[in-house]
Amino acid sequence: MNQIEKIIDIATWNRREHYEHFSAFDDPFFGVTVQVDCTRTYQEAKAKGISFSLLVLHRITTAAAAVEEFRYRIEGDKVVCYDSLLPEATVGRDDHTFSFAACKPLRDSTKEALSIPMPFIIRQCRGSHSPT
Repeated sequence: MNQIEKIIDIATWNRREHYEHFSAFDDPFFGVTVQVDCTRTYQEAKAKGISFSLLVLHRITTAAAAVEEFRYRIEGDKVVCYDSLLPEATVGRDDHTFSFAACKPLRDSTKEALSIPMPFIIRQCRGSHSPT
């Protein structure tokens, strides 16, 4: 489980003006889309017989966790930095339903002990669409 590493002192934070500006938005977040060559990761997943999607999720989360600012969260009127990230993803099933898979916390991105996240199923969702 991820824990609060520290509470950011907004009054002395060098990003205070940005925080004050963007925290007034209804949805003060953004996303980007980029092209990434995952050929080697795909080949590794196939060679090891593991899920390519979960391996990519692990690699992305490990990279994101290494950047402190990606671990910041707005909690009420505070900005906190967590010591880890807890990614969650949907996983499609053969019967056209899906489940949510969550990974164990990634605390130390330098260790290869977690070469792939060990997901656990939170719940299966019903009412999926029919294939077209």
